[in-house]
Amino acid sequence: MDREYIRLPKTSFLPDSSRKKRVKDDNFWIKLIHFHLLKFYKEFEFDELTALIEAEKKKTKRKHIEDLIKDYIYKWFETNDKRIFFEGILINLESKVKYNQVGFYDMKFQHSDWVDIENEKLKYYSVECKNLNNNSVSIDEYVYNKSKKDGGVYRHFNGKYAQFNNFGGMLGFVLDGEIDKIKNSIISKLNISTDLSPEGDVIENGIELNSIEGNAFTFTSRHKRKDNEFILHHFLFKLYDS
Repeated sequence: MDREYIRLPKTSFLPDSSRKKRVKDDNFWIKLIHFHLLKFYKEFEFDELTALIEAEKKKTKRKHIEDLIKDYIYKWFETNDKRIFFEGILINLESKVKYNQVGFYDMKFQHSDWVDIENEKLKYYSVECKNLNNNSVSIDEYVYNKSKKDGGVYRHFNGKYAQFNNFGGMLGFVLDGEIDKIKNSIISKLNISTDLSPEGDVIENGIELNSIEGNAFTFTSRHKRKDNEFILHHFLFKLYDS
């Protein structure tokens, strides 16, 4: 798969001084984490990961494709992007297979010097991961499944995710289907209020397409939450050979 089109944000190396790092704002840290996520998508061994996914699909027992991909991403960082660890960024993965417990973040990026300067509490960037395809069920699981009263986006507004932040991330693993159609289906679903409304409602003109470095597989949605604005950054990674 040709990935030359993928654009990475320009970043600067972190200062050595802890004091200087602590005055960096949220946008600095978010941009840095986006750099590493996009670097993965641009450089990972496509044939290797897709072969692992296909092997997982063939299993007769319960399939754990989402966890497989998350683990692959973490191991890729360990082997191929050691800068992320040299920078002191911690990546916590919470395996649903291991814990089987609602409320764990799929991926959580932290740094000991990323703090709220008002209360000195550590900040973090949580990313919820979901498998996606042409099936409407996968769109529901990504956004909001009414019958389950659950969903990736929904969890940011029902008290489970990112309660002390005004931002979060969604990472869709596209296993089949056209990304543009899937993206449009997600956006249509986002514009439908849930049982939490007005919590989680997309604000007027709250969808920004190609929002992360102009990449067409990204967009940002802005939502109402606790009388404030909550921002979700969306990445849709194509992980199948067409």
